[in-house]
Parts: sequence; C-alpha cells; structure tokens
Amino acid sequence: MHIIIADYCIEWKFSYNVRVLFKIGGNAMSRKCEICGKGPMVGNSISHSHRKTKRRTLPNLHKAKVLLNGKIKTAWVCTDCLKKHKIT
Repeated sequence: MHIIIADYCIEWKFSYNVRVLFKIGGNAMSRKCEICGKGPMVGNSISHSHRKTKRRTLPNLHKAKVLLNGKIKTAWVCTDCLKKHKIT
C-alpha cells in the first residue's frame, strides 16, 4: 500500500516496517535512457527443467554530458546511444 505524505511516497510492508520509496518532485533516477527511451524489459528465467520464473533486465546506463536544447546537461544514457554517437 502506498501513502503520500508531505511530498514523500511511503510503502507499508508489514505491521511496523515502513520505508520511504522516493521523494515526489525530487531527482529520482528512472531507469530509462533519456535519448532513446530504452527502459527495463521483462521476460522469463528458464531453468534446466524448463520451469519459468519472471525476471527483469535493466538497461546499461551511464552518466554523460549531453547537449540538449542548446544547454549542456548531465543525462543517463544507454551504452547503445554512446556507441552509435547519438549524443553530442
């Protein structure tokens, strides 16, 4: 259950176990490339006996200085964009 209190999103796990997920409006990192939009992918892990369990693969992101709208900005960029020189 998620509760929003004073610009914080809080998740209630068990009776007294509370953790702060993220500050709303802050600089939380989304795991998404800011150039091409590549994000997390979902698939299956397949064991030797072909039992399938869900898995999540994240993109390989790096901080890079990017020229956006005439200004230099630090952005999270995937390695595909770095290798293909999509950034300047």
